[in-house]
Amino acid sequence: QIEQTLRVYGQGRRLRESSNFLMSQLRREYPGPAPSAHRESFNPGCLILWNELQARQPVGAATIAACVLDYLELDPLARTAVMQQGLHLDAPAAAAALWKSLDNPDKKPTLTAVPPVLASWENLTSSVEDGPDLVHRPDSINLERALHSQETRCVILHGEPGCGKTRLVESLAQRVARGQVPFLKGTRFFRMDAASMAPQALESLLTGVLTTVGPQDNLILVIENFGRLMEHAGSGLGRIAQPSVRLRIIGILNESDFASLPAKESQLSGSTWTVPLEPPDIETTLAIVESSRPELEKTYGVSIRAEELGRICQIADKYVVEIQRPKRAMQVLRWACDEAKFEADRTPSGELTVVNFEVAAQAVSHRKNIEKEQIVGTRGVEYYREELEKQVIGQTEAAKAVATRILVTRRGARSLDRPAGVFLFAGQTGTGKTLMAEAVARIYSHHQGSLHKFTMGDFHSEHTSAAFVGAPQGYVGYVQGGGLVNALQKDPNGVLLFDEVEKAHPAVWDTCLELFSKGKITDMQRNTGYANQALIIMTTNLCHDVIDAGLSRGHSWERIVADTKAAIPRQIHEKSGRAYFRPEFLGRIDELIIFKPLDNSTIAKIARLELEKKIQQHKEQSSVLLECMDNDDWELICGWLSDQCQGDPAHGRAIERELIKQVSVPLATFSVPPGTQRTVRVGLNLSGIVLLDEQGNLIGD
Repeated sequence: QIEQTLRVYGQGRRLRESSNFLMSQLRREYPGPAPSAHRESFNPGCLILWNELQARQPVGAATIAACVLDYLELDPLARTAVMQQGLHLDAPAAAAALWKSLDNPDKKPTLTAVPPVLASWENLTSSVEDGPDLVHRPDSINLERALHSQETRCVILHGEPGCGKTRLVESLAQRVARGQVPFLKGTRFFRMDAASMAPQALESLLTGVLTTVGPQDNLILVIENFGRLMEHAGSGLGRIAQPSVRLRIIGILNESDFASLPAKESQLSGSTWTVPLEPPDIETTLAIVESSRPELEKTYGVSIRAEELGRICQIADKYVVEIQRPKRAMQVLRWACDEAKFEADRTPSGELTVVNFEVAAQAVSHRKNIEKEQIVGTRGVEYYREELEKQVIGQTEAAKAVATRILVTRRGARSLDRPAGVFLFAGQTGTGKTLMAEAVARIYSHHQGSLHKFTMGDFHSEHTSAAFVGAPQGYVGYVQGGGLVNALQKDPNGVLLFDEVEKAHPAVWDTCLELFSKGKITDMQRNTGYANQALIIMTTNLCHDVIDAGLSRGHSWERIVADTKAAIPRQIHEKSGRAYFRPEFLGRIDELIIFKPLDNSTIAKIARLELEKKIQQHKEQSSVLLECMDNDDWELICGWLSDQCQGDPAHGRAIERELIKQVSVPLATFSVPPGTQRTVRVGLNLSGIVLLDEQGNLIGD
């Protein structure tokens, strides 16, 4: 009934009619004597209405009174109706007088009414006022300065995803509600997300809000995804700059959306103040994480070790690179709580579980598909070197250089503002450059799928760089985005392989300068991929003739390496007439590694490795166990395979082809009953590899 009466006010009815109706309702709902009114707060025209609103104080009449005061203060039509009757209402003074008459005079008065036009908005002030204390960031001063400006009606708060834009506004709203920001005293914050509404509803929403409550200077509207509102609200946005509009707007948007804003910002004229927000430092991030600890412990039923939050924030910086502080630290802490809760729920005792660095590392391992041992840094350079040498034969120096870089990355002894490592593998065909990249992917990210390969022969012309960052808007392929950005967003902890870079147009590498220097790249849709935890590997056959010449002249390997490194910057792209690599591009490479040519003993070791793979393959897939006729025959077979592949630059592939011809093809006709396993003996004669069954019969031709 009270709400109906207030709506009568809003429709401009005479004050006497609406007040009489309200009094009749109040007498029926709240019978009893009325306390004395505070005449100093009202002129006589409002006294009768106020007396009725204060009836039955124990029932909560103070809330009703505050509600009406708030409504009359905020709703322009209601206020106009009162003023037309000559009834000036000093709402703040009335509220103060009312609360002085209550039993608890120290309690802060709260005006609870929400203008109908804001009914669908979140009352941010109410949400945070009595909630947990939020961390006050020092850079909040920039937002406060913008809100203090008499000319500013719209503040645009922009920054990278996860840098704490929303939490900064929530913290400010809490401080305002608690009276800690004097110039914003009595101001209330309302919040909505522009992305949650259909585009056609945004125009009417903005127009309705600005028309109804626009003249109020004690309202701040917080709009998430503000770029969407600016995109679809059309001319309605220009109302913010009108002199009659006194409320203020805080528009929150990500940095990528802000990049497209200047063309539309003219609608707001000089009434806009843009406030960039950088991610907080580690101390502020740690304070934010610490403040959330009690709530997370209650939600998940775990105990979080406060002394280990710093280390948890550190692994968040390393492995959750797609979002910024403080959100990524909070993300890892939630993962850790979820991991601990899972372990507690799957055990019969269900005891309270402790969340510490080990649990957080385990959670990141599961989420990012990275071995826990790599996250906690328990492995040394020898482990990585040995793993690489097992898979790539004969490249000890290359394996050591890559292993050292991986260890530096795992231990955090490097800048996070650029990629984890940028390598250029140069050398003759077949020396294991691509194989090394595949091996690095397996040990760096724990799975083969983390290798994202770009065949640079597909980038032969200048315009093909669009495959990295996507086509411009209006062109075919725009909606797919950039392939390089997509790969980094999918797996920011993986390995990027640019294979045979000499086949790409030199202009293609101009696109990658920011990637190599800052560890990030943005596509045409303003999506950003982060590579500060990714390894970047390029392979090239450039200057193989320099290596050949040095070997033929008997030069030392150290001199050949020096000559090759000196020759690479001088190589000219035939079609464009430009150097393959600009000096600033080469300057961003961490390691230029020259792969050694393979000698006979190395090729024999490769043959042994390929032969062991073939034996395991037939055991698992064909139930055929390959055994050597004589232990010494394995070495003879590997030597024979090495001789067969002499002159073929792709030694590994040549050996594999020979094994298929000599072993796999003959075994294709070998019958193995289901559920059984047969043994085949392997030997060597003048014609090549021979296969014999259990009875000594020759298999194949």
